[in-house]
Amino acid sequence: MEKSARRGGKVLWFAVWGAMALVAGVNTLAPFWILSGRYGFVLGVLLAGVASVQLVVGASFLRPKDFVLAVVVLLLFGVGLVGQRVYVTPSGIDFGAYYVAGKVVAEKPPGRLYFNAVSADGRFILWDAAPGWQETTSQFGVPKALTFIYPPFFAVLMKPLTYFPYGVAFALWNVFALLATITSIWMSTNLGGIRLEVNLVLILLVGLFSFSPFFQELEVGQVSSVLLFLCTSGVWLYSRRSEGSSAFCFALATMIKITPLVVVPLFVIHRRWKWLAGYGCWMVWLTGFSVWQAGWPAHEQFLHSVMPSLSCGITTIGNVSLMTFVQELFLGYVPMDWHLSPMAPLACIASKLVSFAVFGLLVVRFYLYRREQNLVRDLTLILLLSLSIAPITWMHHYVVALLPFLYLWGRAEGGRRDYLFVASVLAVGSNLTGLAIPFFRDLPVAQLVLAGIIPCLTVALVWFRVGERPGVAAIFS
Repeated sequence: MEKSARRGGKVLWFAVWGAMALVAGVNTLAPFWILSGRYGFVLGVLLAGVASVQLVVGASFLRPKDFVLAVVVLLLFGVGLVGQRVYVTPSGIDFGAYYVAGKVVAEKPPGRLYFNAVSADGRFILWDAAPGWQETTSQFGVPKALTFIYPPFFAVLMKPLTYFPYGVAFALWNVFALLATITSIWMSTNLGGIRLEVNLVLILLVGLFSFSPFFQELEVGQVSSVLLFLCTSGVWLYSRRSEGSSAFCFALATMIKITPLVVVPLFVIHRRWKWLAGYGCWMVWLTGFSVWQAGWPAHEQFLHSVMPSLSCGITTIGNVSLMTFVQELFLGYVPMDWHLSPMAPLACIASKLVSFAVFGLLVVRFYLYRREQNLVRDLTLILLLSLSIAPITWMHHYVVALLPFLYLWGRAEGGRRDYLFVASVLAVGSNLTGLAIPFFRDLPVAQLVLAGIIPCLTVALVWFRVGERPGVAAIFS
């Protein structure tokens, strides 16, 4: 009788979590379908209530780590029921920029890729109102798009999608993002030594579709899942001694967005000369291909105009980088929209110095605690750090954090509780701080405290993880 009751409880648990995965998935992938409306919200609340009772009563078939993961994911699911209904940007606004850029470089000869509108102090303006960009956007039938700020090579990669109409291309892009993310999760769990069972797969699916950066990424059509896939592949291939393939993945990621370059110091510290040589050769080859396809003027403009303008970041509530937080401290509040008026002369310099200092100190810490067996872990940590020290880090960029989060969770063992890790996952996965800041318009101190939580938690998590000895980390006993 007792055995039958246990089996029934397990079947009910699978049914509830399967239904939660369906609701969260529909909210993320088909936000205008019936389950994403009020009916989906009510159903989600009911499912969350039943799942909570199941966890309180006890799910004896779950391992302690899986139990803690289920609690964290359940909290993300509850917040996601509300967060997935907060649309703060036009759908596809980022993908629109990629699509237009692909159309521009497909022209013979390639058209003008960058329209560098800047504010009074030289910072980049990501508006489609930049001179020339709005006309280019309308020309290719894109409803709304930010100005393109990525390296020219990324525009070259987008050319195949431009053979499809914009709506079809956007749908294909998001399908690829979903597949790339799921594949990356598999590789991350593999790196973390996690054995995937049905119950864990259900928890991870609910967690993915409730992870705020992921459903924000699909909403705007961002490139973060591609970067997650390339960086995770680079780490996974290196762990299997395929250094040439690993170097190619990181080189490709660097050509799409500069920040994966942060892994290079770790390979220098560990004297992985073969990997470094491969990375250098791939960078030269990819750069040559990019110049051939997009033309030298686009590369020259990116190096001499776009990068200097972007190096100071953009001061706004949506940018969660450490540099932006320092600039907000100078302002004394968190701008609800893009702060375009000139800032204090020292704000940009100070924010850069803080970012460089944090990166430099952590590279030294990586060096002092270097161990060959820790290189894979350190690669995941420095990729997490890159999100904090970059000039511009929107919340959807934190999709890349799925790699270090899953790796650290998989490798956690021992007897102490790791509240810093759990707090970091909850802060990033829920984006509660970003949702709460607008409610404190008359309390700038509260705004600043909330704005500092994610970048500071990220740096703190990396700092303490680097100095840890193998086998002492734990999420819960």
